[in-house]
Amino acid sequence: MQPTNGQRLLASVLQCSVQEVPPYGSMETVSGWDSLAHMRLAAALEERLSRDLTSEELLELESVEDIDRLLG
Repeated sequence: MQPTNGQRLLASVLQCSVQEVPPYGSMETVSGWDSLAHMRLAAALEERLSRDLTSEELLELESVEDIDRLLG
């Protein structure tokens, strides 16, 4: 199975291999996904999407699936 865009982006933010980011991973299960990494992820998403994330989007961003949903 090919990695999703969310897995790739999160792996880039966490500076780890994409194999270390499971497709159904979450903040609780992905090593290194702490509050600082979460802010780096938000910045990477905003850059990729060319827009600011809403407060609601930031609060709902808890899993790889959530990242994939934002990336469309």
